[in-house]
This record gives sequence, structure tokens and C-alpha cells, in this order.
Amino acid sequence: VNLTSNLHHFTYRVRQGTIKPSRGIDFGNLNSAYGYNPLGSYGQSKLANILHAWEMQERMSDAKAPVRCVAATVGMTRDELELSLSFPGGSILASMASPVVTTAIEDGVATPLYCLTAPELPQGVFFVDCKAAKSSLPSRDPRLAAELWDVSEEMCAGDDATVKLTSP
Repeated sequence: VNLTSNLHHFTYRVRQGTIKPSRGIDFGNLNSAYGYNPLGSYGQSKLANILHAWEMQERMSDAKAPVRCVAATVGMTRDELELSLSFPGGSILASMASPVVTTAIEDGVATPLYCLTAPELPQGVFFVDCKAAKSSLPSRDPRLAAELWDVSEEMCAGDDATVKLTSP
């Protein structure tokens, strides 16, 4: 179970050879070398968590491994709300909105626990409030998931590294 957030909808705007901007992974600025935006970086990291779950599921399925991979969110917690409102005066907005839009941690953990313990659960699905939900369009892009996996391998182990999944 990869934990993510509904803020995966709010990543950096990335142009992918089109006139209109799209949201996705900014591979040219993964380490924020060309500017940092707290909401964009957080959203991009949460999008990466979903894409990782999908690519891992694809690789596990190809290897016929008896593993299911899903992504889940605990909902908006007070900490997440404060992060998304990290500008002057944002903490005041957070304190006013928190009782209405945030989830208690105790309630939020129900979804990941459900995903970990449910005997019959579809693989490669995004869960919110213990139910399957539709994630953002970039999060459902298999090419983006594969590219992120490849870039992650290169960043973690170098160009000559290979990761192979084989069934037990």
C-alpha cells in the first residue's frame, strides 16, 4: 500500500510538447534545482507514490508474483492542510477550515488498514475512505509510471543497475 494524498492533483505544470500545460512529473527539476514550490513538490511526490504503485503492480503481474499493489490516502489531515496553505496568513485559514475539511488521524488510517487487510481487493486501484476512487489523469498514465521507474532506478543505483522481479 503506497500512501499518497489527494494533493497529487496539484503538481508542477509540465509542458509535454503541447501548447496547453499539463500536470505531471517534472523530470528536469526533480531535485528542485530550478525553483521550489512547496505545494508543487508535495503534489509531485504524491503523484510519484501512485505511479510507483501502478508500475510495481505491472511488474509484479508480469512476474506472476502473488502481490497486489494499491495506493491509498488517509484524507486531508491538519498537517496536510497547513502545508497546502503555507503562505502568510495561511495558518489562520487552516485553523478556520480544519474542523470542516480535515480528517482525524484515527479515521484516516482506516483506508490503508482496509487495503492491507481486505481479502479481496482489486489491484492497481486508488482508495479513498475505504472505497475505490478515480485518481488524476497523470496518475493513470502507464508511460509516465514507466519513465518514473526508470529515472528512479538511475538515481538510486546508477546506469548499470538492473532490478529484476522474478516469481518465487
